[in-house]
Amino acid sequence: MSQSAFRLDGKVALITGSARGSARPCASAFAEAGAMVMVSDVLTDAGEAVAVAINEAGGTAAFTPLDVTSEAQWELPSLQPSHASRAWTW
Repeated sequence: MSQSAFRLDGKVALITGSARGSARPCASAFAEAGAMVMVSDVLTDAGEAVAVAINEAGGTAAFTPLDVTSEAQWELPSLQPSHASRAWTW
């Protein structure tokens, strides 16, 4: 698929584990394709850094701490972006 055919404008992508590993470049690729990316991970400092890097590159991203093994953390109040990233509008 060509890069121009892969567009996610107006979409929101929640990328779990995106502070490192294979999910980190996925978060960047989704942002480059126009998605608003919610970076999530248990690694707060690294996750915030990924969101900042995406924003500095011209994308839109925010970070929220998330442990995918905790069912309670999947409730909406906990899935709010931290204040470390630029303002997020749902």
